[in-house]
Amino acid sequence: MEGPTIRELAQHCGLSPSAISAALRNKKNISLATKQRVHQAAQELGYSSDAKLSQLMSYLRSNKGNRTAPSLILLYDSPSPSYIDDRPWLATYTNGVERRCAQFGYIIEKIWARSASTARLNQILQARGVEGVILFQPTDFFPGEFTKDLGKYALCAIEGDHAGRNFPRVVSMGFENVRLAMKKVIELGYERPAMVIGNWVNEINDGLLRAGFIESQWALPASQRIPPLIMDDWHLQLDRWVKKNRPDVILCGDSNTVKYLKKSGFRVPKDISVVHLNHGHDVQSWAGVDNNHSEIGSAAVDLVVAQIHRGETGLPTHPKSIFLYGVWKDGETCPAKLG
Repeated sequence: MEGPTIRELAQHCGLSPSAISAALRNKKNISLATKQRVHQAAQELGYSSDAKLSQLMSYLRSNKGNRTAPSLILLYDSPSPSYIDDRPWLATYTNGVERRCAQFGYIIEKIWARSASTARLNQILQARGVEGVILFQPTDFFPGEFTKDLGKYALCAIEGDHAGRNFPRVVSMGFENVRLAMKKVIELGYERPAMVIGNWVNEINDGLLRAGFIESQWALPASQRIPPLIMDDWHLQLDRWVKKNRPDVILCGDSNTVKYLKKSGFRVPKDISVVHLNHGHDVQSWAGVDNNHSEIGSAAVDLVVAQIHRGETGLPTHPKSIFLYGVWKDGETCPAKLG
């Protein structure tokens, strides 16, 4: 049997359809007792909302009369206010956020977390009627004290270190991206692939870069398995490590890798080929894996808007992570091996 309509559910509960709708969306103007009674009745009677209709009604409510467009905030903590915009590989995230907000009719504003005190930030967000907050690369120190005020907003994080797991988030799938890179270099004829990354880079990817590399090595003969070089000062060990392990291709996470190899006398790609695990504007001519930062930004908006439509705010008990896969990019630093 089909479940009841919202009007039938309202009649059962002795409430108006609008009150039922507000209770189902967990609106603040409905008491907790009423919300619990409505949700229980909906479950017992088998009521389910029409997702497309709910989205349409949310849009109509947000644009009723002369109301301004609803607002989202991209909150970021970096060395300077222009840090993201000045770096093309980071700006692609925000480009994706802005594009999706425009499609949904939301105003998006970037706020530098260091521009005001925690109390002042909260005042700014409340004054602007912000419905959702997107945290750009949260860390153990960010958003810090502001976390206690996040219960008022729909939330999503973009990337971030292990602290990002506290929030609903969208991240690049480092494990599969490394496996993709390993698959491609083997197809191109390389036999001794290696990986060189900073320890911090591995940590902000939840250890998935090293995991993907080690997993991929199991398909290689034991004699071709090279231990990864993962440390903060990797460039100081690079020369000795290359001479000892003799890799024919290096998977890296730093655009200075070619420069350091050349400084040690290695020719790229004649002596050693190089693949960047985070391909972007700064290494446009290189081979590597494009992590689709723009799509990650767009998906973060999707996640926040979905929470707004469901009336969900604050940190969830069981936050979900959405992983996006990267795509391979051919480049001059890793040509196919001849013979």
